[in-house]
Amino acid sequence: MIYTDGTRLRAKASSSGAVKGQLYFKDPIRITGKSGGWDRVVLKAKSRGGLPKGTTGWVAHSNIIPPYCGGL
Repeated sequence: MIYTDGTRLRAKASSSGAVKGQLYFKDPIRITGKSGGWDRVVLKAKSRGGLPKGTTGWVAHSNIIPPYCGGL
């Protein structure tokens, strides 16, 4: 689950990655991978920012609420 409103969903695991859209508090996600301080996620439902269910991208790990940030 996303912790911070306006969290950027990025195309790659980097702050320089293109922004695909924004995620908001309680948007449901599933972590599918990790790279450094980034988590690859897929949206489990349409986001409050309008991104469709199934959208994938990268989110900074600090923006994810436990237990969703647990190991793969």
